[in-house]
Amino acid sequence: MVKQFPLFRLLTSGLGPVLALALWAGAAAAAPGVTLQATVDRDTVAAGEGLTYTLTVQSQSGQTGQPQPPDFQGFLATSSGTSTSLNMSAGAFQLTMSTSYQLIAQKEGSYTFGPAQLEFGGETIKSNPVTVRVLPGGTAPPPPLPSNPPGAGAQPEEPAQPGRINPKKLFLFATVGKNEVMVGEPLSYYSALLSEYDLAECNLASEAQFTGFVVENLEVKRQLQSVNFKGKRYPLGCEVSKKILIPAAPGTFTIRPETLRAGVKVANAQRQRHRGGWPFGEPTPGDDPFEDPIFDRFFGRNFQVRPTQVSADPIQVTVLPLPSQGKPANFTGIIAEGLTISACLDRKVDHNKVLKGVKDSDALNYKVVLSGRGDMRALPKPELALGDAFKEYESKATPEVKVDESGISGKKTFEYVLVPRHSGHLEIPPVEIAYFDSSQRQYRTVKSEPIAIDVTPGEKEEALTVRGGPEKKDVAMLGRDIRYIVEGPEALLPYGVALHRSTWFRLLNLLPLAGFVVAVLHVRRRNMLARDPVRARRLAAARAAREAVSQTRERMAANTAKDSDALRAEPVRSQLRAGSGHGTRHRGDAASAGRPGACAVKKIATLLVLQLAFVVAAGGAQDAAIFAKANDAYKSRDYPAALEGYKNLSARIANPNLYLNLGNAAYKTDHLGLAILYYERGLRLQPRHPDLAANLEFLRERIVDKSGDEGSVLEALVAAVYRYLSLNELLVLTSVFWLLTLAVTAAVYWLDVPFSRCFSVLFSFLEAPARERAAALLLPSLFGLAFFGGWTGTRVYEESIPRAIVMEKEVKATSGPGADATVVFAIHEGTKLTVLRRSDRWIQISLANGYSGWVPEDTVQEI
Repeated sequence: MVKQFPLFRLLTSGLGPVLALALWAGAAAAAPGVTLQATVDRDTVAAGEGLTYTLTVQSQSGQTGQPQPPDFQGFLATSSGTSTSLNMSAGAFQLTMSTSYQLIAQKEGSYTFGPAQLEFGGETIKSNPVTVRVLPGGTAPPPPLPSNPPGAGAQPEEPAQPGRINPKKLFLFATVGKNEVMVGEPLSYYSALLSEYDLAECNLASEAQFTGFVVENLEVKRQLQSVNFKGKRYPLGCEVSKKILIPAAPGTFTIRPETLRAGVKVANAQRQRHRGGWPFGEPTPGDDPFEDPIFDRFFGRNFQVRPTQVSADPIQVTVLPLPSQGKPANFTGIIAEGLTISACLDRKVDHNKVLKGVKDSDALNYKVVLSGRGDMRALPKPELALGDAFKEYESKATPEVKVDESGISGKKTFEYVLVPRHSGHLEIPPVEIAYFDSSQRQYRTVKSEPIAIDVTPGEKEEALTVRGGPEKKDVAMLGRDIRYIVEGPEALLPYGVALHRSTWFRLLNLLPLAGFVVAVLHVRRRNMLARDPVRARRLAAARAAREAVSQTRERMAANTAKDSDALRAEPVRSQLRAGSGHGTRHRGDAASAGRPGACAVKKIATLLVLQLAFVVAAGGAQDAAIFAKANDAYKSRDYPAALEGYKNLSARIANPNLYLNLGNAAYKTDHLGLAILYYERGLRLQPRHPDLAANLEFLRERIVDKSGDEGSVLEALVAAVYRYLSLNELLVLTSVFWLLTLAVTAAVYWLDVPFSRCFSVLFSFLEAPARERAAALLLPSLFGLAFFGGWTGTRVYEESIPRAIVMEKEVKATSGPGADATVVFAIHEGTKLTVLRRSDRWIQISLANGYSGWVPEDTVQEI
């Protein structure tokens, strides 16, 4: 085989001019000959392994094009570059260009790559087809190892020809804590990459799949380092993922670990050095001074990168249902480990656990704390068996969860406001919770301690003394409820749709732009005429001539009309002189004949206006009657009738006060999700509505699911400022600054002020001329336009994302659209979520904590 001289080496060796002359002479002497050949480094691979496909173009003219590769069906293909070389044999030069593609087999089978094509000299040159056989993963035979040349020493660990990657030296280790768990019992998942090879790159090709589990991610340090695994040391290793899995339903589930795409550095074959020859003696065909292996490391040719995919076997996990034997009657589905309970009041009790000094009008803060290992966020609210001793006003739940490598742990605090119904010796009974202990695989019950309270009658009157008034103290909150409805006519005033969806609003913002363009063109024309006085005088003279001609025509037309009127008036004057009264009647008839149907048109227009006013007034009166009837129903506590009346109005009117009344009526009819839906719709129209905000905050405390949007005080402040203005208000402010920017820019053109002065005059505003002070408004107008424009754009994008509220008491989200899919988590009434997509009466939703699933379309309503 003839050795090849790399072209750039030959050029750098000072033979460039000789080579150019030879190429020119060869091209002029004979017609070009081009061949195209396709080769692979191995024709049998296993699924997931790689091979190299090479297209070689040989040309005798020193010119060639880029070949088009075939369709690599069944393989992932990436280009690994093109190399060019030049051969010199028997006094003739031959250009060779090789293009390589790295292919990774996807599945088993026999594949034939069709011929590649090359367009050159008006002809289509095709290569030979290549057939590759793909065996199941791990069954492909390794390629034959080349023999070592004499004196080369021991055979290297890597084959001379790129071969199969040993799966025992590069693999993904994936495991779970145990393969059999109970429903709700946390399970740990861990995966890591281990390699004895030197890796050029390693990327994540596909995420792991955890069907049937709720996933909690743990922090992973993806840093390559040397590790020991099962008594063996691996030069490279790193963590891929660590997760805590919570089974959502019983059954047998398959966990599919991640798939990694790695580039392995494979050593090239060791080559024997040539002794003698060119340039130390007479050159022999094929001698290349740069082909000596001593240059391999210098030019980075001692290895090549072989792409491969790395994955682990699927993991089977069996999820057992909770046992029915021994299940307590008060079991509510709590699954934990080592659950403890404590209850206390916000006041101190004596050593006998008796609270004294309480009046029957005092409000007590009662707190129940549940703690243990498990997902404490899912704990339901404990029911208090208070009887007729206390009245419960409100409750609040605060979960605190910690997720680490040991699992999930935390606590959940429930706060109640209790008011004694009467005086005497009362007792808050213990709170009893039944749960399933996942570590012991049995049901357990925990109970808090009772608290006794001595309640005294409250004083009906407070005596006032001359020396001072009553002792001041904070107002005690005895109970909470939603704020009352709006009864005024302001609830029937429509707010309208968003301005950015209105055609007239868009046109209103485009018209000033057209005026700005006209102003700029006028200024440019004025400046052009100022530089060319001859043309300006010529245009002025032409304009004056046209005006004079127009005035002359008007005077001539006026004189002609005056003469015609005199001729037509003569018969009339004669009749008047004859004393005929019939002429007056004829003149009136002529005037009427000159305006046929004028009176009829006026009457029709008047009737239409009156009819429209009557329809509007009748519609307004009808809406007012429906609104008053709904208000009366609400006052008489007929909440279903009030809700129906408000709904009829909301079909025609969008008003935040009307949405307040709708939400109140829905809450009173025990529709928590529907009430939250109407409050959210009202706050979109008026974010600063105090009653809507207060009622929505009150209802959010009664939602079972955690919202996921709790943050720091600073985050809450930023969110409040961000939502302080409605979308329509932001659109108006943006339009104002848009118009101001156009007006100031047009003034800068009109006053002929340099743009550089618009900013520098800010430092000398008072001393600057008036026209420059006006132009200085350009900077604040631009800043206001950018600020409010960005704010408005963000709000428009955010409100374009569909949000929805859960309407059912509990909805089970599945892994796919369909009732037969695996249940992954459950959400409850009032939870706010994001709608991702729809499919056959099912919608894919996403929660604030990142959970995603599919729910029936009729279980939620969009805001």
